[in-house]
Amino acid sequence: MSGSATRDGQRVWVRTVTEQPQWAEAPFWVGNTEANKILGVPKPIVLDSTEIRDEERWFRTEVMTLVDQAPASPVPAATAPPAIDDVWLDQLRTSLDALATVSTTRQTKDQDDVTQQLREYFGDRIHPQVERWVASHGDLHWANLTAPTLVILDWEQWGLAPSGYDIATLYCHSLLLPETAATIRHRFTHVLDSPDGRRAQLLAIARMLSRTRMGDYTDLVIPLHRLADEILGR
Repeated sequence: MSGSATRDGQRVWVRTVTEQPQWAEAPFWVGNTEANKILGVPKPIVLDSTEIRDEERWFRTEVMTLVDQAPASPVPAATAPPAIDDVWLDQLRTSLDALATVSTTRQTKDQDDVTQQLREYFGDRIHPQVERWVASHGDLHWANLTAPTLVILDWEQWGLAPSGYDIATLYCHSLLLPETAATIRHRFTHVLDSPDGRRAQLLAIARMLSRTRMGDYTDLVIPLHRLADEILGR
C-alpha cells in the first residue's frame, strides 16, 4: 500500500508493506533505506521508517521523497515507446556507472543462483562463472524508470549482481519494441557484448522465462528465445 501525503508541509510518498517474519529478515525488507547510501543516482530518499512486529506479521512503513515524474511505462515490458532521448540515456549510463562503484555486502544474485539458472535453461552452452560483481538495481525495467526525466524507483532488491545485469534486464524488457531495443543495445553495446554482459542477458532471459508459467511475459517468450539463440550462436 502506498500513496502521497503531506508531512510538515512537505509532499512525501508513504509506503507500507507487510510480510511473514521469516521473509521480512531478507535484504529486500530494508533495501530502500539502505539505498540511501547510493550517491550520484537520481532516486527517492527514505526520510523515515518504522516497523511493527508480531509473531505472525511484520509491518514496515517508509516515508520517502515524492517523485513527480511518471514511470516510462505502466508495465515492466514496455508496449509503447518510452519518452527517452540522448540526455536520458546519458544519465542512465552515468547512474549505472556510479551505482557500480558502491561497496555493499547485499546480493541480488550470487554465483550459485547464476550457475543454477544458466545450467537449467542453457546447459553447458555458456560458462556460468561471473568475472565481475558490481552493485546493481536488480529489477531495472521500464516501470521502475521515469521519463522524460530519469528517476530510478524501487530499490528493494539492489545489491551485487554480474556486471551488466541491470542493462541486460532493461534490454530484455524492451524486446517488444524493436527500435527501443536497438537504441538500448547501441548505447550499451560495450556492456552487453562483454562476457559478463552475455551471461547477464541469459540470466535475465532465464528469470523472465521462469515467470511465464505464472502468466508473466507471455508475449516475450519467442523474442527471449530468439535473443538467447543469438547470444549462444556467437
